[in-house]
Amino acid sequence: MAIYPPASERFDTWLSLKPESKLELIDGQLIVGNSLVGSRLLLRQLLQGWSADAAIALAPIETWLEALAAAYYANLSDTESLDTRLENLEIQLADAVFIPEDLHAGSADSTWHHHQMRQQLTLDLFRLAEKVGGQSLGRDFVMRLGDNGVTPDLLLFKSRGLNQLYEAYLSGPAELVVEVIMPGHERNDRVLKYSGYQATGVPEYWLIHPETQRVEFYRLIDGQYHRQDLDNDGYYRPANVPGLAFSPAALCHEKGDKHVPCFVVEQTIEDNWQPQAEPGASWGSLLFTPNVQFEEVPIAFEEYLSWCPEASVGLVSGATVAADAKLSRCRT
Repeated sequence: MAIYPPASERFDTWLSLKPESKLELIDGQLIVGNSLVGSRLLLRQLLQGWSADAAIALAPIETWLEALAAAYYANLSDTESLDTRLENLEIQLADAVFIPEDLHAGSADSTWHHHQMRQQLTLDLFRLAEKVGGQSLGRDFVMRLGDNGVTPDLLLFKSRGLNQLYEAYLSGPAELVVEVIMPGHERNDRVLKYSGYQATGVPEYWLIHPETQRVEFYRLIDGQYHRQDLDNDGYYRPANVPGLAFSPAALCHEKGDKHVPCFVVEQTIEDNWQPQAEPGASWGSLLFTPNVQFEEVPIAFEEYLSWCPEASVGLVSGATVAADAKLSRCRT
């Protein structure tokens, strides 16, 4: 692979290897598409599409020189001028062979079932959430757990002691969190998020496998997740959301052209409660001034929330751009 492949090749690579459109903050790191591989892939696509000039917007040239010298074991003197160091670096790297990382963050061919199922479940839960005294927002809505910011595929919250709704995020664990597993991302959902949700007190965590329509139900009991079975009628009923039932069988069941919802409300909560969103950090509340160093520098939650818009990324003329203009502002 060339450093700057033609636009047609960049499109094919982006389409076949693109990371999932998901931006999260985990342990101070910006995670794109459920993995650090996705973060590195997106960075490579940005630099390939916009050329090395884009690097100046991402980090100071001194930092780039330090990174290049470390990657290719080059010797650069801090006392030399910038032009001299660039000349020496070019000489030392004249015979270097560029071998790009083997970055596979996802596959368009294997993610159709994931997107289809996530979208339908989101619509089903959104329509019913208020009937059980809760609210459900879209996948890009952030849930803050400590210093982390995650965007589960589905969540339902009540803002009645366990969590607090802010204008741009939910602070604290939602009553119900669901992740629809995407091929290649199992470890993040099954290990990293499992342990993170357990440690921060998410009462119900479900894992859905779209290919097999299999669902794993985990309930928090005495600080530990325990796998739960279906009730005798084939439904699962989360203990902390009275009146809500879920049928895994409906994941693959259609009656003619009519969609059969998986979520069912068996008992409506009769009240007029609506969560009140408090003001707080939001998009653009902090200037985009990342502290880029050769060593890792953790990103604060307020920085992540201010700098990261909804994760909608596309490709135009071989250059990665944001379908949301906010991310374009971050890039420039």
